[in-house]
Amino acid sequence: MAITLNGNGTVTGISAGGLPDGIIQSADLASEVKLGQIRKVASGTTTGDITTSVTGTSQVDAYLGCEATITPIDSSSNFLLIFTAGHIINNQGSVMGFRLYYSENNGTYTSIGVKGTSGGYSQSMQTQRSMGTHLLYEPTASSITSLGIRVYGYSSAPSYSTNYFNNGGALTITILEVPS
Repeated sequence: MAITLNGNGTVTGISAGGLPDGIIQSADLASEVKLGQIRKVASGTTTGDITTSVTGTSQVDAYLGCEATITPIDSSSNFLLIFTAGHIINNQGSVMGFRLYYSENNGTYTSIGVKGTSGGYSQSMQTQRSMGTHLLYEPTASSITSLGIRVYGYSSAPSYSTNYFNNGGALTITILEVPS
């Protein structure tokens, strides 16, 4: 039978199914398929104004009070990290941004590095923006019993300006446990 597209938005000539019942057995399917599984979620949010008046070019990281910790269901999981900063103000001649730090199995917090960094520069005028980043975090430990993620801010600004890490918005970090 021919497939027909009718002018009224219906399609005719298609039968439901197409394969007889019981034709596909479990052995025919790929093993260990784990697509679309989010095993567990944890998040943390900080609201209220967070300011900095750091001057010079040191760009020292400062903990901003936003963190989340997850106890995974599977100790060999990976983690999708999603970070958003709702409203930041980056003043003239200044650099500012965010870095994500991790702690595996209740250890010391350490910078994730470049892939966990989101930043910006304002050359001549005040810049208002939102920032964020997302990344797949693959643990360094062979077995994870807990994963903590903290948000740190860095900034350098001339003496006449102040940068705002969160001006009436929210900083949010979300951890999604996914299969490795």
